[in-house]
Amino acid sequence: PSTSKAVERERDLHDDIKDLCKSRGYLYRHDRMDKPTTEEKGVEDFTIFMPGGRTLHVECKKRLGKLDEDQRNWKHELERLGHTVHVVGSMEEFRKAIQNESSSAAGWGEERQR
Repeated sequence: PSTSKAVERERDLHDDIKDLCKSRGYLYRHDRMDKPTTEEKGVEDFTIFMPGGRTLHVECKKRLGKLDEDQRNWKHELERLGHTVHVVGSMEEFRKAIQNESSSAAGWGEERQR
């Protein structure tokens, strides 16, 4: 993620993303941050289920944060299967990810209907 408007605390970004998802009626999968995860190592922070069958995979990073090896491997495997994992460090980047997903899914939906 870019560092210009990136958050200092990743938890704040998680809370803001959850609030935005709730306000738009998106369902999401998110692990608690106060306990060790029971998910596969490297799994993204959020899997967000949007209208039209769209799914958004989001990994949050605070300012200057980087993916660890497990996260890089998981991202690579999802991309190998045709998914996009958005690595975001700010709400601005998260909103762009939603916008990009909405734009790319519009063309997919038209193609699917043919």
